[in-house]
Amino acid sequence: VHPGQGPRRLTDVELWEHLSGLDVLVLAYRRSTHSGFVEACHDLGTTVVAPRVGYLAEQHAVVPYDLDVPGSLTDALLQAYEMPVAAADPVQRTAQRATLATVHRELYRAVAA
Repeated sequence: VHPGQGPRRLTDVELWEHLSGLDVLVLAYRRSTHSGFVEACHDLGTTVVAPRVGYLAEQHAVVPYDLDVPGSLTDALLQAYEMPVAAADPVQRTAQRATLATVHRELYRAVAA
């Protein structure tokens, strides 16, 4: 880090290497709808511990906790330790991406018409 500058931004490869090396990623969002970290960790097989906000748990399996409940994060971390997840199937994720792109394209065409 150079004086007066923040930390260096990781490249995509460095970020994926870092996330894949974690046992658990803890998210501390107070507000959120969705998270790119949840998606990345799903792809890599890294367990996510996430607060009960937004739609994080609807994206993929996460171990939920309550930000304002003492002991909730500790309980979630213990549960995460017992519940390792497998990495997503790249073929299924590619098919999912193609399906979503088609749905979005059709939706945008319908709205624009």
